[in-house]
Amino acid sequence: MSIKDDLEHAQSEADALVTVEEAVDELARVARITSAQAAHWLVLKGVHQQVPAYHLYPLGYAKEKLPLTHDRKGYQAVYDALFGVVNPSILSLAPILMGVLSEKRPDPEVTWVRSEIQAFIVQNGGAYAEAEMDGGEVSARGVAGTSNGDSGIKQVRKDKLLAGLRATYDDIMNIPVGGKATTKSTLCDSDPQTFTDSTFDAAWKELSVSGVIAIVGKEAYAKGSSSSTS
Repeated sequence: MSIKDDLEHAQSEADALVTVEEAVDELARVARITSAQAAHWLVLKGVHQQVPAYHLYPLGYAKEKLPLTHDRKGYQAVYDALFGVVNPSILSLAPILMGVLSEKRPDPEVTWVRSEIQAFIVQNGGAYAEAEMDGGEVSARGVAGTSNGDSGIKQVRKDKLLAGLRATYDDIMNIPVGGKATTKSTLCDSDPQTFTDSTFDAAWKELSVSGVIAIVGKEAYAKGSSSSTS
């Protein structure tokens, strides 16, 4: 890949992420509650033990996946970030309390994949408008209830499918033959509340037809096989 391609790919990866603080603020606006209440709700639902988290480093877009621990706090960095939202004064005192008086490099930001944290919120009783699931402006909907209806569920399904593909393949426009079947089996087994054979196929088809994903040599493969790859 060229330098330009590498930079565009890195930026695309970064754009798919959302910091813990940003996600909390979005949830607070959607639910019309305070950021502290939103952070408390996320901890109550166990977000720090269930949603994969990453460190995003300045000047590099490099993602470092944070390991899931077995203690009660789960992802410690996520828990600390949520705690900081609830108790911002602690963060302001931290450099003094820790004796950090000299200039140091910026700390990496703790982030989630935006579609994964949104799907978690919806599954646990929150709701986003479809515009927000597409990265648009947040529209006000309560945490209680799933008022975004069938279209919202379909969008969550597509987002989760995309997240799964991006976690498995470097280039989702060049998914190897057999990748669809493998991904379907994985998602249907691990997340049966979201995916069935038919709903997976529908989500895959929408993403394929819209040009978001593609299988390597799909046209050539289709000529020699009667099985559907779209």
